[in-house]
Amino acid sequence: MGILNQNDGSIKKIWGSNSNDIYFVGNKGTIVHRINGQWEKIESGTDLDINDIWGDYNEKTGKWEILAVASNILQSFEKEVIQINGRSAEVLNKEGIDETLSSVWFKSNRKYYVAGSGIYEKSNLNEETWKGDPLDITNYFIYKFRGVSLNDIVAAGGVGEVLHFNGISWKSYFEEAGLNYGNYYSTTIKDNMIAVVGVDAPKAAITIGIRQ
Repeated sequence: MGILNQNDGSIKKIWGSNSNDIYFVGNKGTIVHRINGQWEKIESGTDLDINDIWGDYNEKTGKWEILAVASNILQSFEKEVIQINGRSAEVLNKEGIDETLSSVWFKSNRKYYVAGSGIYEKSNLNEETWKGDPLDITNYFIYKFRGVSLNDIVAAGGVGEVLHFNGISWKSYFEEAGLNYGNYYSTTIKDNMIAVVGVDAPKAAITIGIRQ
């Protein structure tokens, strides 16, 4: 990716609405946009590492809504929630978020989640405060948060924590999926299957759950 130089951070995550409109985010606040074969850098408004990006189509505006979260995990408590608008970005209100952030997922105009040292939510981005009491859900750091709908969400995190939300309540599968010496760093959910991946030192860890 020749658009980046030695002062830019390495790329960590990718999201796109289609193959001609893709965003790349990474360390040192790096955001790169590839649109119709052309590359451009976007000023993020932060030097923190951007750890995740997600987008969803906003039917009210007729546009894609894109959010990213940034923190230097295990280095400081700083954090940012960033909204990407086409070829620009702005830092959003983070009131109510106590510590670092690692993941973001949402359904536009319905529910917005950011996660890391706790899970926080909003029903509308214009709300002043992110709501959430981390101890109500888990004591472990959440590295990845993904869903297919608001009643089918999975989160993966420290020491092998795996959480599922069915639209009413959260359930932990730590007893079934917990690790001895590692963390789950990513997860995906599709149909009746959940997959979580990470490291259980000194080897890789993959756990698959099947819904009956």
